[in-house]
Amino acid sequence: MGASRNTLYWVRRALFYHIFYIIIFLQFNFLIFDVFGISYGKNLGIILSPGAVPLMLTIISLWIERNTNKSAECRVDWRIWGVIGPVMFGLWALGYFLSGHLTDPARARVLSNTFDRFIPFDYNWVFLYLSVYPMFILPYFFIKRGRALITLTLSYLIMLIISYTIFLVIPVAMYHRPALQSTNLASWSMNMVYGQDPLWNCMPSTHCGVAILSAVAMYRDNHKFGIWTILTALMIGVSTLYTKQHYVVDVLAGYTLGLITYWSVYRIMEPRMPQKIPVPKALHIDDVDIS
Repeated sequence: MGASRNTLYWVRRALFYHIFYIIIFLQFNFLIFDVFGISYGKNLGIILSPGAVPLMLTIISLWIERNTNKSAECRVDWRIWGVIGPVMFGLWALGYFLSGHLTDPARARVLSNTFDRFIPFDYNWVFLYLSVYPMFILPYFFIKRGRALITLTLSYLIMLIISYTIFLVIPVAMYHRPALQSTNLASWSMNMVYGQDPLWNCMPSTHCGVAILSAVAMYRDNHKFGIWTILTALMIGVSTLYTKQHYVVDVLAGYTLGLITYWSVYRIMEPRMPQKIPVPKALHIDDVDIS
């Protein structure tokens, strides 16, 4: 059991480092593209961003940690981070695109205001916009308590159900997307987002909702690391404005819904959680430990 827990610990740490460095590299890309005016093409970017650079940094980080933490054991049930986390990511995507498919575009309304008109379009912010996807899954490989991960999972689920219901009942659309030539990695990525994302499904912003939920959950687990997660969540919100994916009111609604949902689950549901989640005996596997 000790050897098994030790192996699971390092698998989980490897996944954490890799996902973390993907976010860091996206933030680095934003910095060099937007601040320093340096750019490169999509082919090099596809190789570097999700693969080469994060993988190299992951290997280095694991090597350093293994020399200082040889007796580590994974104390979070592997089904929480290895099964529930990826399933939740899939449900987020499925619900988003399904609600977009079911929405009648003719019913969608526009919520643009004076603040939105003062925010210019800048496709370099797409790197921060894309960082929400690894940010969603990152807590499953970082947080040290199963109970805290179940709290996050329930918060994700409730927030997304409320959001998708609003999408269907009161659809809001963003029609201010500019035409864009794919001249480098940033503009190509922006066009990819525009090509896949429906014009509606705007309010509330699930980008902001899941970002703040992820950030708060990790802040609760580790305050020092949590400062970075909060700043990342805020940058994701700003990115949705500069990429013309959301209105200001969408962003505020997303953050507000995420915070209220997490507080409600944390205060009301978490104290009533059992030590283990029962699994049907016919499956012949142990109950899920969330202590």
